[in-house]
Amino acid sequence: MPNQPKKGKRIVTFQEWETNANALRSLAEGEGITLSELLKRLTEEHLAKHGKAYLPHK
Repeated sequence: MPNQPKKGKRIVTFQEWETNANALRSLAEGEGITLSELLKRLTEEHLAKHGKAYLPHK
């Protein structure tokens, strides 16, 4: 079904100050990636730091 996450995935959202979101987007662009990719990378790194497994996106 359109606009639905794949089975086993969940949409995660939160509100952030516009200046913070813009700063993150700028950092992502500086690395040549999207904001979504940056957040996935940060999630992976944080989970690894705490000994948790990360399931990569395919």
